[in-house]
Amino acid sequence: MKRATPESCVLKAVTDLLTAHRIWWMRNNTGTHVLEHDGRKRVFRAGRPGMADLLALVQQEWCAACHAPPLRQTAFRSQKCVACGRYPERMHLPLWIECKAGRGVQSDAQKEFQREVEQQGHVYLLARSSNDVWQWLTDNRVAR
Repeated sequence: MKRATPESCVLKAVTDLLTAHRIWWMRNNTGTHVLEHDGRKRVFRAGRPGMADLLALVQQEWCAACHAPPLRQTAFRSQKCVACGRYPERMHLPLWIECKAGRGVQSDAQKEFQREVEQQGHVYLLARSSNDVWQWLTDNRVAR
């Protein structure tokens, strides 16, 4: 029986948290595999070097008119924007999550991937436990 690595335990805890809060996510597998069939070899590449372990799409509400930060919701509907008085629109924000255990460090490819997605306006989170993800979700009013 294969033993779970500390990093896979972090990954499992994070995916369980996202699932519990009904946040859509997908696992990103990366690597290169050589497939052989009838004596012919074929190289199959999955993902790209440095890609984060998970991609989650979190819903946030932002004012489309003045781009005010996320707003609080009441039990019935969102509050009006304090700055311009309009109701906000719901947007999906890409959240890339790289799971590391203990003192694990990012590779150069992972740092480059983080830089690229952050330049595109996505969020990149280095999670050492599900608590790191929970903290981000609550700080950004995604989960309550």
